[in-house]
Amino acid sequence: MTAQAGRSKTRLVVIAENGEQPARYLGAGMHGMVYRNIGGQALVDCVHKVARGETWVQDMRAPSEIVSENDFVGARVRDRLTPKELRIVALIVQGFKNKEIAKQLGTTEQVIKNYLRNVYDKIGVSDRLELALFTVHHRILAEAAAATAAAHGTPPQPTPPPSEARPS
Repeated sequence: MTAQAGRSKTRLVVIAENGEQPARYLGAGMHGMVYRNIGGQALVDCVHKVARGETWVQDMRAPSEIVSENDFVGARVRDRLTPKELRIVALIVQGFKNKEIAKQLGTTEQVIKNYLRNVYDKIGVSDRLELALFTVHHRILAEAAAATAAAHGTPPQPTPPPSEARPS
């Protein structure tokens, strides 16, 4: 994956464990690195800077907005989503496109779009990026989505676009 990231124009942000070193990722084509305890505003700042082509690494020495163990917002949203919606959220966070999600769930792309519209309304976001950021920020929701996806079998990684496909 890191070799592909270095060759593509895609800007990537790594969500790392607290002990991981930024240089390991940044030298491999990554443009940003955050830790799981990142606060909402810092995550938005990171995404905006990386989108502009800048490099951004969360400073672990500075105090950060730690996600509370009592993540009431994440828990409330988790409880409002159906198992199928949680599974779709997990696939979105993993980078799957609607067509790939439809194939995974044995349905049509239009049905997935309908589910996403419902998910956006329930969470209060307007697009995939906001959904992914919200899910990452609210650990309890991310864990529920991952658990739901795992209960239905681990899905394969999304198919790379033709320009990134490896020769056989």
